Amino acid sequence: MQALKALFNYDQLKSEFDGMKDAHRFADLKKGYKPTNTTDLVVQLMDHFESSKTYSVYMDYAPLDAQELPQWNNVTASMAVTQLMNAVDILPVFAQESRKLDMVQRMMRLESCRSLLVIYDWYSDTGDKLASALMKVHLESGYPGLEKAYPRFAKLVHHVVLYMRGVRVNQVNASKVKMARGGKGTAHKSKHSRHHEIHEDAPVDAIPSGDNLPDPAAQAVANIHEHFPIDDISHVPWDMYGLREATRTAKLTLSAPVARNGKGIGPTDDSLYAAAAKCLFALWQKYLIYPGLKEIDTYYNEAKGHLAAKRKFTEEQVILRALGRGGVLERIYDICGDEGIFAANAIAPLLSSPSLIFEENYRGDRGFANALLRDPEKTLQPLTKWLQENVTDEIKEVAARMSPFMLHRLLEMHRGESISESKFLSPGLFVEDDDELPLANIDPQTLSKAKKGEKTGKSAIPVTVNNLVKSGGLCLAKLAIIIRESTNESRHLAPGNEYLYNVLQGRHPTQHRQQYNRDQTDPIRAFNIGTKRLLEKIPGVEITKVTGLSCLLVWMSTGQGTDKTLTFVNQREHFIFSNLDECIRIFDDALASNAAIIAGSQFGGRQIDSIDGYVSLDNPNIYGAAANSLKLLPTRGRKLRKRKYTLVEKFGPFFHGRLMTKWKEFLGDMFGQDPHTFTGQKHTWADGLKMLVDLNLDGFKSGLTLLQTVNNLVYESVLIEPTGNAITTWMADNRDLGAYRGLSELGFMLIHDGFMRVAVRLLHDHMDRYLTTEDKAILDFGYIFVEQILCKVVRWNYRLRQGNVGNLESLAQEVMSVVTEWVAGENATDHSKFPFPLHIDDDTIEATIKASIF
Repeated sequence: MQALKALFNYDQLKSEFDGMKDAHRFADLKKGYKPTNTTDLVVQLMDHFESSKTYSVYMDYAPLDAQELPQWNNVTASMAVTQLMNAVDILPVFAQESRKLDMVQRMMRLESCRSLLVIYDWYSDTGDKLASALMKVHLESGYPGLEKAYPRFAKLVHHVVLYMRGVRVNQVNASKVKMARGGKGTAHKSKHSRHHEIHEDAPVDAIPSGDNLPDPAAQAVANIHEHFPIDDISHVPWDMYGLREATRTAKLTLSAPVARNGKGIGPTDDSLYAAAAKCLFALWQKYLIYPGLKEIDTYYNEAKGHLAAKRKFTEEQVILRALGRGGVLERIYDICGDEGIFAANAIAPLLSSPSLIFEENYRGDRGFANALLRDPEKTLQPLTKWLQENVTDEIKEVAARMSPFMLHRLLEMHRGESISESKFLSPGLFVEDDDELPLANIDPQTLSKAKKGEKTGKSAIPVTVNNLVKSGGLCLAKLAIIIRESTNESRHLAPGNEYLYNVLQGRHPTQHRQQYNRDQTDPIRAFNIGTKRLLEKIPGVEITKVTGLSCLLVWMSTGQGTDKTLTFVNQREHFIFSNLDECIRIFDDALASNAAIIAGSQFGGRQIDSIDGYVSLDNPNIYGAAANSLKLLPTRGRKLRKRKYTLVEKFGPFFHGRLMTKWKEFLGDMFGQDPHTFTGQKHTWADGLKMLVDLNLDGFKSGLTLLQTVNNLVYESVLIEPTGNAITTWMADNRDLGAYRGLSELGFMLIHDGFMRVAVRLLHDHMDRYLTTEDKAILDFGYIFVEQILCKVVRWNYRLRQGNVGNLESLAQEVMSVVTEWVAGENATDHSKFPFPLHIDDDTIEATIKASIF
């Protein structure tokens, strides 16, 4: 364990990190940001070497006096000083470049470790499962089913299956010949016949048509039947039929897996496809994985590179050492919780020979890797135990700070400029940049501290018209054309723009086909499909009961309300559960029913939810991107330790006694009443938000699910609408969501929260002033609507770009070029008119700034 002790020595690790920080602190930062070209650096080194050599030679041959001292003159004196300046001037360059190279080398080591983790995951989990899944579809549905389900893999898999069929036929023929010779064959077997017996790289001969593989001579005739041309059944194209870039024209040789029992491939389809999966896996290993690993393995084992050790650099040995490295790194990562430790210098010995940690139990890397594949938990148990006992929180903290520090420095070199810590750590600062910066994997405390420092530094900047509005001015037309489509639809008017109307419906902008859940683009949150279904399935009289909030949390945490789960939701009149047991029983029965349907089906690679009788129980994509927390059975952990929640773990916290007690206390006099007719005092939107956050439930601590849950409590009439300050505070705390970006798209500069407060109020008041009473009723106008419409600016823009019909900016410019003087109420009958003016004058902006409280 000496290698581990060196890696996890707190004093050494801290000293190493302090040295990295000191090197940055004392560097000439302006020069340190300048990107360096390796070729330029080599040229600079060679030029300096040549000039130094020239000066040295000249000074060596300079004339001496009788005492063998230099005979100084103007030339020799100048040469001596020039030699000195040449020596001194290059030293700062070397220092700067050495600092950069140290950072680059550490980052390369870290990224190498991450790559080894991916490879380890491939061998321990992903690779076999993928190969088997592809073969399963081919077995059940043939090439057409595979082409539909996995078009990028279809030709390669089909080719491998045909090859393995040929190998099986050859084995059968060889067996018949052997039996004809008396069972044991001749006394002197040729190399060729032995080659067939062990099934290594067996060339495929003419195959009887009964096994569906054409004779190579007859392939031209059979090509139509085999779906695509195959020139040579024993070889696949270099690009693996488009799986990778075609950089060569050479062919890749297929190799039949060696059967352990020596009997070859069995007669069943299961035997054939199991062998084909191994053949495919071996092909990927030989031509995709091994070439990339070979060079890095040589680098890690340079001491073994002499002639006598060449046998240790075979494909098998290289792969096994990579798996050993990956297994050790995976466990180190799991215990540390951060990849920064991979940048430490002391990681190098572990990468060279991971079995050093287990030298008492294994004979070299091969024995260790084989044991790791057989039983990873047992094999890694000594390492796990040592790490758990010796890796302290202080060590984890230092390791966690190394990775973002390096990334910060590399980003500065990449951009050629200084990046403050606040800018580097804040997710909202680069959303307008074309080349948005990636974020470091930092802890919440550091991020909070950075944001606080950023706010403090910017809070002194005053909100003025010039500071608030970008140089191009505000573009309210982006808002107006979205709202126009919604009000036109409600009034049964023609679309204002056909592309935008399709986007509103969740369709492709030009092809009219349904692409998405309409609610993702509907700006009217109060009346969208999901809200209507929620109010129907969890009515107000139920939401105020003791399990009312529990039922709402179940609804929200599984993405209910869309067409995808409608069959499940409609199986009961109301989405109400009297207790946890009833909730689990309902979902458990549905899961069991689905399992039976899947087991009895031949779906051949289709989407599971397209199987007849299958009922979707959740929709993780309800807000667009898939969210793990919205799955019925979300996962936790990573790779080998990943596992699904149980239903009790998922729903148990929602029905906890403390939660239901707090809900009853929160409702007060409203408990058990119909909130729509309740006339007593109600809590605010902000009160509801705080209540949910304080419950500390997974999936409801931040983000869209939390926001929409609070909004739904407003639509259930449990809460009152949010104020401008409340919704602005939310938007400021969630700058990575759509509303913040929507404000920026409209032309606002959001230097600090005060700017955002003015921007939101300005938009709200402008619409409040000019929208008609009917418009407001259609839109359910209020601050929830304002937040919702701002989110849609970003989403509609994205959908238009996806459809190759421009973007909101281009459509808004078209509108602005032909817009006539605005007249109140014209939009009620004319589908081309807008519900409010498309311009806000500076006086109005100034008045809003003065009316806002900071």
